This record gives sequence, structure tokens and C-alpha cells, in this order.
Amino acid sequence: MLLSVTIYVRATRKRWARTLKGVILKKSRMCWVVCALFLMQFLVLVAPSLAQSLDAAQQQEVDALTKQIEANPNDPGPLSKRGFIFKTAKIWEKAAPDFERCLVLNPQWQQGYIFRAEYLEKHGRVKEAISALDKAEAIEPLPAMKVAWRGDLFVTLKEYKPAIAEFSKAVALSPDDYRAYAARAGAKLSLYGPCEDVVKDLEKSIAINPSYKIASLLLEDVRQRLKSENSIK
Repeated sequence: MLLSVTIYVRATRKRWARTLKGVILKKSRMCWVVCALFLMQFLVLVAPSLAQSLDAAQQQEVDALTKQIEANPNDPGPLSKRGFIFKTAKIWEKAAPDFERCLVLNPQWQQGYIFRAEYLEKHGRVKEAISALDKAEAIEPLPAMKVAWRGDLFVTLKEYKPAIAEFSKAVALSPDDYRAYAARAGAKLSLYGPCEDVVKDLEKSIAINPSYKIASLLLEDVRQRLKSENSIK
């Protein structure tokens, strides 16, 4: 679950960074407030794990796994374990080849496609990352967080209609996921502009988690914009 949350927050960071630049809070001081809040959230949830080298214990485990792999190269077990150690240490150039070898040996390994999607997203290959998640879903239904992540990938491509569809799937799978409601609101706002559907999703997000400041500030701004538009009419 923690991995899913980390992945989701990282993807959400990109959506808000883009949205705040031009779609949601143009020329508004509130933009800087939301940016600051989001940055703090990102630093708390994502930034702590920035290691890019193995510690002594990890290196010892990798050495042992490497010997197992050399003795039995067709066993995906040690490969996946070694790949995960590299992934934990953020050494993707070594983790990715291990995961790919595992998928050759076991094409039905769903987590391998999810790891592939994460690697591809990190390297800006968003469409391929979506394809990898599609392959993972073909093996077994994805949990809500992974579905929401795919929605974020569509937002990165500015493909808001499929993004909204993915966020809708996510909230159907996990009705208490306040982030998914807020993400859907952001995608609707990008596609349709300020509207009651955006307000409803943000209100739902806040109802689930009243302390979610990003949704609260965004809701305040959307309401102000709707009020301004109505007054002009």
C-alpha cells in the first residue's frame, strides 16, 4: 500500500505542477499557497527515499542472489528479489534489466509490468507506461491506486477524457480515496473549466478528508470563479 501511495503521489505532483502553472489559478496568489502545500506534502511522502547506492546489508544480499542466479539463470525468484533490492535503492539501471528477465521467464508476473510502468514513467515514456499497466491489468484487475496512477499518466499526456474515466474507476473501487476525487476534479477542470461537477468532486474529497488543504483551496478558487462568471452573465 505504501508503494502505491508513493507512486500515486509522485504522479499527482506532475498533475498539480502543470495545472497550477496555467489552468487552475492563473495570476493568483493562491497559486503559490497551493504550490507550497503540495511541495510540503511531496517532501514528506516522496522525498525521504533518495538512496542511489546499496548499503552493506543490501550488497551482501545482492551478492548471495547473484550466485543463485548464476547457478540457476532460469529461476525468476532470485532475479526478482535482486531487482527489488536495486529498485529500493533507486538503482533503476540495474533493477529494470532484472525485472525484464523475470518477465521473459514468467510473462504472467503482474508486478513486473507494474515495475516496468514505473521505470518507463521515470524516463518520460508515458504512453509505454500506460501500455505496461494495461498488460498488468490483462493478467489480473488492478487495485484502485494503480488505476488512479494510470489516470495521472493520461493527465500527463493531456488526455483528460480517459483520465476522468480512470479516476472514476478508481473511486468505484475505493470510494474513500479522497485523492482520486480531487484528481478527477482536476482533470474535469482542465477539460471543462470550472463547473458544478468539479465542485462536487472536491466537496466529496474534503468530506472524506477535511484536512486535505489542496482540495479545500482549489474548491475555494473554483467557487470564486463560478461566482465571477455568473455575475458577468
